[in-house]
Amino acid sequence: MLNTCEKLEINGLLSYVSSGINSMSQVTHISKTWTMLHGCPVQDCGAKVMYDISSLKTHWAEKHEKMVVTFQCSACPFTSKRKRNVYRHYRQRHTSSQDVHDDSTQPVGHVNYQPNNGFIDPHPFTLKMLLDKCK
Repeated sequence: MLNTCEKLEINGLLSYVSSGINSMSQVTHISKTWTMLHGCPVQDCGAKVMYDISSLKTHWAEKHEKMVVTFQCSACPFTSKRKRNVYRHYRQRHTSSQDVHDDSTQPVGHVNYQPNNGFIDPHPFTLKMLLDKCK
């Protein structure tokens, strides 16, 4: 028996509840009814609406991968899972108004891989399954 999420509609609100299922055909049915507007179908995830494929991929990489990439500021110990956060941090903390157009210094220093402390097991769902549904 596989553990997954089952689509449940109550008063017009779509949610997913934990259920034991007996076949992959039931998983396939769930994946066919899912859209990004329903949020993440993974049990216990709690992510709400995702409006585009980019936000789905970012969410998946940050929550449903066992290892995550982290980006470190080239000027200090600040790290983030999102490269854009390091760029924003660098602009706000390490540049003055005259330095904004100086491309000689790269904001991102080391790129590291580490265990994902916020990992939520997505089984039996895969990112490919969800991306195929979005086509």
